[in-house]
Amino acid sequence: MDENLLIKILLKMQFPSPAVLKGYKDHSIYVFPMELILNIFKHFDTLNKYEIGYLFMCNHMNKLDIAIASINEFRERYQKLDNKLNTKKKLQIYLQI
Repeated sequence: MDENLLIKILLKMQFPSPAVLKGYKDHSIYVFPMELILNIFKHFDTLNKYEIGYLFMCNHMNKLDIAIASINEFRERYQKLDNKLNTKKKLQIYLQI
């Protein structure tokens, strides 16, 4: 199996798909996941599963700052938790942001 398969797929992938946008006049709403990932790692060394979830709200690279702010807020609230293993509290923080 090709060890670079995931990278190749991410390089080609675009959301939303151009096929979905055929009827729309505004084709500027899209994002390339690989571009998004590379740009987010300019700001963070690591991301947990909750923080990665905030990347899904980006439908344009111009909205990356919203995801960055959400990740920062999540980290601030997470640091205030007494029990960092409490999954319910982490999920609650994630959903509130």
